[in-house]
Amino acid sequence: MNCMIKPNAKNRSTRLKKKLYVDEFATLGFSIQYEFSHEFTVAEQDGFLDGLLDIIEAHELLFAGGCSRVSGDGVVYSNKRYGSVTKQDQQIINDWLASNEKLANFQVKPLFDLTYECD
Repeated sequence: MNCMIKPNAKNRSTRLKKKLYVDEFATLGFSIQYEFSHEFTVAEQDGFLDGLLDIIEAHELLFAGGCSRVSGDGVVYSNKRYGSVTKQDQQIINDWLASNEKLANFQVKPLFDLTYECD
C-alpha cells in the first residue's frame, strides 16, 4: 500500500471515513485472469464475454477488463457505491470459470481494497 493517507488512523469521523473509503466503507474487489483453450474468433470472444457478464450482472457486480483472442483479465467489483464483493461472489465466479470448457487456464485472485491497493 503506497498512499498519502493513513488508512488505519484512529479517531476519524464517520463522514471522513466515508469520503476516504476506509474501515466499514472500504470497497473490495478481486481480479480474474483466463486463457482460452485455442485462439478465439471475434464471435467466440463475444460469446464468452456475454456469458461472463451475464453471471456477473446477475449478482449485481461489475467487470472492468477485456480480452484478446488468447486470454483476458479484469477486475470484478460491486455495482453499489460503497458495496464490496463477498467471498461468496468470488466463489460463484470461480465456479463459472471452472465449468467453462473454453478455458485452458484461469485464476481468481484474493479480495483487495479497490481504493488503496493494486493487484
